[in-house]
Amino acid sequence: MISFKGMNVLLPTVTSMMAISISSSAIPNLLEQKACSPWIQPPVNEFICNDTVILAEISEIATTKNVLKSIVSAISTAAFGYWRDATGLTRPLLLIAPLAEILSTTAYFLAAADWRSSPWIAPMMEAVISGLFGEGIFFLGTNCILIANTSVEHRTMSLQIYMTTMLLAALVSSTASGYFLTSVGYRWVFATGIMLHFLTLLLCLIFVDDMKIQREQVVRRSTLDQLRELFKLRSNIAVVWMMLLCGSVASSLFSAESTLATYYLQQRFHFTVKEASLYGSYHFAVALFGSFIMAVLIIQVLKWSDLTFGILASFFSSLSSLSTGLANSTILLILSAPLAVMRLNLYSIPSSVLSKCVKNDELGIFLGTGSILGICVMSFLNFLYNYVFSLTSKTMPGAFYFVSAGGNAFIMILFSISYSLYKPPEHSDCPDSGEGVGSTEDEQNFVIAENT
Repeated sequence: MISFKGMNVLLPTVTSMMAISISSSAIPNLLEQKACSPWIQPPVNEFICNDTVILAEISEIATTKNVLKSIVSAISTAAFGYWRDATGLTRPLLLIAPLAEILSTTAYFLAAADWRSSPWIAPMMEAVISGLFGEGIFFLGTNCILIANTSVEHRTMSLQIYMTTMLLAALVSSTASGYFLTSVGYRWVFATGIMLHFLTLLLCLIFVDDMKIQREQVVRRSTLDQLRELFKLRSNIAVVWMMLLCGSVASSLFSAESTLATYYLQQRFHFTVKEASLYGSYHFAVALFGSFIMAVLIIQVLKWSDLTFGILASFFSSLSSLSTGLANSTILLILSAPLAVMRLNLYSIPSSVLSKCVKNDELGIFLGTGSILGICVMSFLNFLYNYVFSLTSKTMPGAFYFVSAGGNAFIMILFSISYSLYKPPEHSDCPDSGEGVGSTEDEQNFVIAENT
């Protein structure tokens, strides 16, 4: 039975994801319409921009924002991760982040209100404000609280429940946002996002608190001592770094792909805003519910290890991206979606493996360092996606999905290497690490019996 201790972060996470998703769904169309029709606001649903020069500019705006935000967020997350480990406090992270997201969403509200303003202003403000103090440190805080309050044997499923709940909120809000946007316009969409961020702040104040045990047990260490832990020779340290890389690649692939997905659907299949939103919700629903069902089947029923699960998930994710890029009809596009059944598992598995290989008071610095590692990955992939799309937007708009297929294949290789390098619990330096990572259930029972 999974323990739900520490799940008090779920409710504020849901409202935060709803706020981010409902605003993010409207941003690509806002930028496209502001760039294509800078003087007069066109109808939201029926307008499609076919100017390749302007589409390239929009792609440049999105890429610049993503790269800048990832750099700023990585540095900020690493700094706050170090602060969290040094103080034992996590709750302040969950209070600062909603305030930053309120300011970031307000920038888009003002961009929609002043239609003639430059389409560059709001994305750059988001990159700096949200990057420094926004969603990055919010999810750092929620992950640390959840992991610290979850037993090792139930950690993978607890993280998957957390991830599924969070993404379900994103699915519902992104599905509704397409219809909401065409009904009420950009201003009300962003105003709703602002109100949901205020609700997130209120929920964090009411429900979330730091554990007293964490504050009492925190060990004061210098910055140098904490940094040494990153490179300390220990069992499974190579696995730890490969999991950090897996997490960075998986999140970067999803971010870069999502940025161009709307333009792909419009260029290749001539979808309207509502049609693109409907397909996106269908594809996301398959991935969301499929990932939860597969986690229950593979982890709870079949008792496979996390790393074996990761190999299988990355294999199917690679096939999913490849089939989506090759689809030449709406029917084939719809039929390719079920291959994404395990894609979202690639977000929870690396965190689960990592948390079983490092101590709780080192978790913040490792997760923060992982975000810095993601700078290089995000910058490279955004450049590559933008370059591929600019070359193929007219001839083969879905060619950037081949980049996703290659990225997921790379993740599969990392999981495979980690599986071969991983040492069972009896050889691990961490007393509570390794259960269900790369060892079999018989090996785990043997270690438990031996220790008893």
